[in-house]
Amino acid sequence: MRQPRASRGRWLGLGLLVASFVAGVTRADSAEPGGSIGAAGAAGAAGSREIALSDLTVTVSSEVSGYTDDTDVHVLTPTVATTIESPTGGWSVGGRYLVDVVTAASPDIVATASPAWTEHRHAGSLHGDVQSGDYRVGVQGSVSVEPDYLSLSAGGQGSLDLDEKNYTVLLGYAFRHDTAGRAGTPFAVFQRVLTQHALTGGLTVVINPDAVAAFGVDAMLERGNQAKPYRYVPLFDPTVAGGVPVGASVAEVSALRLDARPLEALPLHRERFALTGRLAYRFRGATLRLEERAYADTWSVVASTTDARYMFDVGRRVTLWPHLRVHVQSGAFFWERAYGASRGASGAIEAPTLRTGDRELGPLNSLTGGGGMSVLLATGWTATLQVDSIFTHYLDTVYLTHRQALFGALSVQAVYD
Repeated sequence: MRQPRASRGRWLGLGLLVASFVAGVTRADSAEPGGSIGAAGAAGAAGSREIALSDLTVTVSSEVSGYTDDTDVHVLTPTVATTIESPTGGWSVGGRYLVDVVTAASPDIVATASPAWTEHRHAGSLHGDVQSGDYRVGVQGSVSVEPDYLSLSAGGQGSLDLDEKNYTVLLGYAFRHDTAGRAGTPFAVFQRVLTQHALTGGLTVVINPDAVAAFGVDAMLERGNQAKPYRYVPLFDPTVAGGVPVGASVAEVSALRLDARPLEALPLHRERFALTGRLAYRFRGATLRLEERAYADTWSVVASTTDARYMFDVGRRVTLWPHLRVHVQSGAFFWERAYGASRGASGAIEAPTLRTGDRELGPLNSLTGGGGMSVLLATGWTATLQVDSIFTHYLDTVYLTHRQALFGALSVQAVYD
């Protein structure tokens, strides 16, 4: 997608807002992953004349992102992507490929006496869409491969522009099939399958030449085993479990727990629901974007995520923005800091039916702060740098009570007409 130039015109300012919401890409946040609530594209040209190469717009981008935290988890992700678009023909096709290089030596690994590990994930995706009048239809598919995990997904979406594009309605569906195994073991010997059906609906509203609002609803139905095949859960005598302190060290947990340490066990059904609202306002030389997402699922996890950024132009070539994000959530209904287990008549330890060591399923708060910069290097060439610091506070877990992380991404995009 072509990056918009800075402008003081109200209508071009509106174009910036619409691009941010319905195309999911602006000059200020093109490096941020994720999609948009609404969907709309350039109107298709009338007639069926032959499309020449000069009618095409080719966008090529490359990004390197990195993540590191104080639990010794490190991720490096190089990405390449391209899109070919025909503004007059009303269609576009594109693809993306990335590699995740993950190294981990977290307290959870130490607690199971496992060595640190490094793993690679390869992921690729293809997408295409076409517009006819006020209608636009798109399809996409992706594959992600790890030594012990295979994920396949496909989906489609359609949108309809109404009232001279002042309203855009979106409806989409996607299906995902994940197979989890164990490294070095064929799926034929050991596998866990998870399927997901995702439904998306949205509405984008042009309020006035300076403001755009968008509303979205998502529903995901998941079936299958989501438990990690490497995650073991410590168990405690019921008289001891309540006394295990928040943030208990590996040594403290090892001294108090029972000998048994069963694998994680989670419910086999999960329904997730989310409501999202976005508002963007274009000032003279700046854009304010606000987002609120409310989430709930059938595991009793309830969450709120508030995101804000203020993107302002510095001359004609540079855009800067500060970024702030606040996330709060409750724990799953089966969450326990320390699971109690009793012995049966035979003397065997009877573990709780549902159990997890995933602290992301417990109550937590997270604060993200940072910012970014986008620079127009030359005609059609844009570089973007984004850096965020993430602080997460775990309210009811062992091993650790907080995590400090740093995320950064540097991307270069070229647009050829």
